[in-house]
Amino acid sequence: MLFWAGVALAPVAALILLVADGNGPLRFAAVLAILAVVLIGLSIALRPDGEGASARADELLDEIEELRRELRAEI
Repeated sequence: MLFWAGVALAPVAALILLVADGNGPLRFAAVLAILAVVLIGLSIALRPDGEGASARADELLDEIEELRRELRAEI
């Protein structure tokens, strides 16, 4: 949802930048552009990793279990 909100705000900000002739609309367009970038970046930062994280966690747990078995065998 954040991503699409940012994508929707970006062209609005660009359109306002193109047609603005005063200082106020330019500032408003700049704020919209910054908000669009922040929303897109936030959506990417908060995105879940999905399958990759689960597979890495399982791989790590298997490796820890193997190390425990080797340590027990040495003791």
